[in-house]
Amino acid sequence: MEIKQIAIKDIFLDLENPRHDTYQSQEEVIEYLCQHEYVFALAQDIVTMGTNPLEIMAVIPNPDTEEGKATYIIAEGNRRLCALKLLEDPELAPSNDRKNFKAISRQWKAFNTVAAVVFDDRDSVAGWLERIHGGLQGGIGRKSWNAEQKTRFTGDAKNLMAQQLLDYAQKKNMLTAEERSNKISTVQRFITNPLFKDALGIDTSKNDELQRIRNEVDFDLILKKFIGDLKLGNINTRFNAPEIRQYSHELRAVDGISSETIPPHPLSTPDKKEKSEKSKPNTPSKPRYLENNKETEKALSNLGNYKLVSIYNSLHRLVVAEHCPLLTIGLWSFLDSLTALNGRNQSTDFQSFLSNTKLESLGLGNKEATKTLRECLRRLSENGNTTKHDKQAAAFNDLQLINDFQSIHPLIQALIMNATDSSNK
Repeated sequence: MEIKQIAIKDIFLDLENPRHDTYQSQEEVIEYLCQHEYVFALAQDIVTMGTNPLEIMAVIPNPDTEEGKATYIIAEGNRRLCALKLLEDPELAPSNDRKNFKAISRQWKAFNTVAAVVFDDRDSVAGWLERIHGGLQGGIGRKSWNAEQKTRFTGDAKNLMAQQLLDYAQKKNMLTAEERSNKISTVQRFITNPLFKDALGIDTSKNDELQRIRNEVDFDLILKKFIGDLKLGNINTRFNAPEIRQYSHELRAVDGISSETIPPHPLSTPDKKEKSEKSKPNTPSKPRYLENNKETEKALSNLGNYKLVSIYNSLHRLVVAEHCPLLTIGLWSFLDSLTALNGRNQSTDFQSFLSNTKLESLGLGNKEATKTLRECLRRLSENGNTTKHDKQAAAFNDLQLINDFQSIHPLIQALIMNATDSSNK
């Protein structure tokens, strides 16, 4: 074993890392790590703190290296390497994360190499990986601190609480990575005030986890106002106790909130319906958004049509019940553009273009098999045209739009693949 400074570009992500199934490409590993392994949060920390000097990477020689050139496969540090590669080149990030990585990469003091221990092969590093990731193992592995021990080390947990509140707001699309920059001190100042905590509905008694004592809908409504004022600069670290008290009264007056409180509930966990005393079946929760399909998103990105990518991205970001007419027209426009890309001429509407023969040629089945699909297309076409052209009538059935959107996804994917194949010929 030896420790070397190795160029980041010469180290490849491990396609066979235990964190995930075996993949065939670096792009697939990056997409998985970004979606499931908190790579963006890690990248933010690297921008702020740098790479952790207490943790060194491990690599093994890459068997596919060209003769005369030394490259490596990461054996320990897959997430860190992924974060560094995306800070160095944000274009490698998945499309829905690219903007955020571009924002933080501008604040990063870039470096080209990292220290890594070079092992001969997977077998020679396996025993050490087991001691890091395999749990306590009777004392030979790492022993994590419990909550009390963490608190003794970190002292006041208010910074962690402020971070968790901003993380939650960003996840809910209330602010972007760029907008949250330099806001943590203001948030920290407010969440230490008892009146503000009560108005927002947060419980900070659990040292390592911020909890809410309002239902999710009420909490999000109040937090949205707070985050909006934070972004506009209407509140800041100069607010004193009387000003925070006055602002807390304003939060209590947000339209649409109830006075209901609930037992402390982790921010990361959605509300669950309680069983009624009479054991009546629970009413199913009503979907609020058009479902974002990752396969469709990836296929659109490969197609390279910015208009379609942009419309699809917008479709699943608005609450359908509040924006049903707008989303109806947006989906109509998406289908109109996508079918035009598949050869539809301007004198033919997309419903007529997607005939039984056309649907069968796209691999969606015969006339009987596509009956439901054609019914969805009819509704989308008629509702889109009515909403666009009638002076008063419009589509307001949010649940139907959500269901139709989900039902036509096989068609959308087939049209995207067909257009991609045509453009590659």
